Amino acid sequence: MDVTTERMFFSGQGKLVNFQAGSSKLPLPPGVTADQWIPDYEAGTGRVSRWNLVQHISMQVVRYPDRAARGPQCLVYASLPLEKDMVVSGSPAVDLRMEMDAADAGIFAYLEEEVTPDEVRYVTEGQLLASHRKRPSTFLTTDVKPMPVVQDGPSKDKVEHLTVRMQPISYCFRAGSRIRVSLAAADVDNFLWHDADQLLGHWKLFPDPNVPKRASKWWVHRGQTAPSVLELPVEGDAPTFLGDVTVASKERPQELTEKPKLPKGMSWRSQKIKGRRWSSSAPMAAVEEYKESDDYKALLAKQDQ
Repeated sequence: MDVTTERMFFSGQGKLVNFQAGSSKLPLPPGVTADQWIPDYEAGTGRVSRWNLVQHISMQVVRYPDRAARGPQCLVYASLPLEKDMVVSGSPAVDLRMEMDAADAGIFAYLEEEVTPDEVRYVTEGQLLASHRKRPSTFLTTDVKPMPVVQDGPSKDKVEHLTVRMQPISYCFRAGSRIRVSLAAADVDNFLWHDADQLLGHWKLFPDPNVPKRASKWWVHRGQTAPSVLELPVEGDAPTFLGDVTVASKERPQELTEKPKLPKGMSWRSQKIKGRRWSSSAPMAAVEEYKESDDYKALLAKQDQ
């Protein structure tokens, strides 16, 4: 199946917005617009993340059970709910335009699927040291370039372009879920970023002792002059989103205001039935059977009144 690169733009209020092909206007504010963020250097992914596989000290299955709880430690952008399933196959990337008040920063970017606000699934990730942003890179010290230090951003002339490439995956985002990007300044469970001052000084790459080497502020740009973008290699048709202007003449599914009573042993999780949103952790066979029941049909009739 053909794979095309779909672009999702960082926007206000932590949103990811899609750019409709053929449109002459970016869905972004004009001029210089940026989100100011204070990095949290206690952010992490836990001791059973994929980094555990390097030495496999924990001898446990790799998992990320608490991505929703770790969200407040990150700068998060999320899309509207997907109208239909979307398969990402390849290496996603986050194209950042940003500034900071230090010469360097570790940037951790996570692609996630937000099923509900309390259920966020890890998909893949990428890392970049800001001073290693040169592309293409020769991996030589001559490529290392300190970030311009900005004390009072955002500015027009100190915006830097950084590309964080993620690990390749093939993953299906389900209809009704949101595409989510989380940016972090550390993975304290797996990286010794707290020793960065001494480490960078030892390399003598940043000789000025007065220049801070750990950022206390980031400015992530999201305007037309300097957009930040998530690039996704998507199989098949371009994604469409519920409630988006790019979904022509389609009504957003209404929420069920009352949850149906489920048979014994069934509890709630995210599902979508007949254009209405509800939740159930039941096996799909049981869900399909319940959809045909008189109880469920009576509830739908009540909601339509």
